[in-house]
Amino acid sequence: ALGLDGTANGLDLLDPFSPVNLQIGDEQAFLVGPRIGLTKEVERPWRFWLPNEPTVSRSRIS
Repeated sequence: ALGLDGTANGLDLLDPFSPVNLQIGDEQAFLVGPRIGLTKEVERPWRFWLPNEPTVSRSRIS
């Protein structure tokens, strides 16, 4: 999804000069829920998203 390949493995995400890095932005509230499409440990809250974000896939109830 981010266009990363194996060359990004081991990059320092805290280095501001790294091609891939984490930056501090405005604080935002986020929602938490179970992962979609998994059959093991589905109860774990490993899915995080911003409310009303149009790029977030919707969960599908089967």
